[in-house]
Amino acid sequence: MRRHVGVVLALSAGLVLAACGTKAGPSSNSSGSSAPSGSPAAAAPTGTPIKIGLLEALTGPVASVGKDNQDGFKLYFSSVNNVVAGHPIQITVADTTGQPDVAAAKVRDLVENQKVDIIAGINQTPECYAVAQYVQTAQVPLLVSGNCGATYLTIDPKYSSPYLIRASSNSGAQAIIGDWLANKGYKKAVMFTADYAGGAELNDLIAGSFVKHGGTIVQELHPPLQTTDFGPYLTQIKKDADVIITFEPGADGLRFGQQYPNYAGGNKAQVIDVLGQVAGGTNLAQLKDAAVGIIGAGTYSDGVNSDISKQFAKQMAAAYPGRALSGDQAVGYGGAQIIAAAIDKVHGDLSNKQDFLSALYTTKIDTPRGPVTFDQYHDIVSSVYMYQIAKNGSDFGQKLQDTIPNVGQTSDYTADQLKAANFGKLKGKWPNITKDEVDKLLLGGG
Repeated sequence: MRRHVGVVLALSAGLVLAACGTKAGPSSNSSGSSAPSGSPAAAAPTGTPIKIGLLEALTGPVASVGKDNQDGFKLYFSSVNNVVAGHPIQITVADTTGQPDVAAAKVRDLVENQKVDIIAGINQTPECYAVAQYVQTAQVPLLVSGNCGATYLTIDPKYSSPYLIRASSNSGAQAIIGDWLANKGYKKAVMFTADYAGGAELNDLIAGSFVKHGGTIVQELHPPLQTTDFGPYLTQIKKDADVIITFEPGADGLRFGQQYPNYAGGNKAQVIDVLGQVAGGTNLAQLKDAAVGIIGAGTYSDGVNSDISKQFAKQMAAAYPGRALSGDQAVGYGGAQIIAAAIDKVHGDLSNKQDFLSALYTTKIDTPRGPVTFDQYHDIVSSVYMYQIAKNGSDFGQKLQDTIPNVGQTSDYTADQLKAANFGKLKGKWPNITKDEVDKLLLGGG
């Protein structure tokens, strides 16, 4: 098993907020406040405004994801008084509803009518693919700061371009979850993932890794997005499985968490919550005891005890009292940090796009989710956290089990293997597939 670093600290979201809480939130009109550690210092605006178009799914099935990501992104800029390198930062938010055609129309409006300098955000894999193709021709910098894991975004010439950088997460990196589970001794897995492009890619990547490292997939179940009744799927779960790997984004994750205990019966399988969509953020406050024992896997945990993570928690508590921390907030906040650092590096002059893009590519920064760098494809390299939902008195939080550092899209597969395997198109092929057959897939023989 590669790079697993045990971590013994266990902090619940409630304890973090209680320890760091304050009453006054950051304000774009405040003065005299210092910038967060590792960020460009706020100063009085003297330059022309820098316009950022933020694409978020604020309505539709993943609205909770988009709202968290938006609020984290805006919170960082608010913490530096919405000024970087002497330039006012103006953020225009566009609601994509999570649909690729809407996202494509909204990005066109932001660039051609709103005249934004930078595009950020984006939550869903199909949206990413649509927006990336527009960015290629429009030649506007796009930093993906939303929860879009599209596997082929930065390695397929159909979508990749010098103008595209991803600062959130990629599905290829999440494959490391399959490696971790197999090395923890889990043998038989049920893949329980949402039936859309993002879910299909995650399903295939994690399943392939699990089998590659010694596990077996015994079943696949794929409810469509916006499923309200998971009963017909939950009753099918095979009793001989020892782990259920789930990815149910947005409101679907909450419904899965609420309904699973009613159907689990004698099923003792361990539930794995990919990217914290079941028991992350505000869902945990609603699930409470029903979430205890779930193992989460994602790019952020409230058990991270760095200075910037504690600062982020403090700022969130001030701006949104009583609101639970989530990975989507932390990802949005970190994306804003990266943009600000790059703007600062070019002294606020975005007229030379290549200079600004190079500043983005080479950014190395500590964020609430840990250190972030970028690979040769301009895709993020960061930590993956494995944590278990635990109860401490009346509070519920994340007990950190492992930190897997420096994980990128090619940590468990090479770029050539990702391209050859056709991940995202293998639904139904995983039950009882062998390691030799996976090896064949990775050579393009599937």
